[in-house]
Amino acid sequence: MFVRVSRITSTDLFLFFRD
Repeated sequence: MFVRVSRITSTDLFLFFRD
């Protein structure tokens, strides 16, 4: 579960920083 949340967070932050 932690890995799943970590992946989602990484993608979220990545898109957030890209924007």
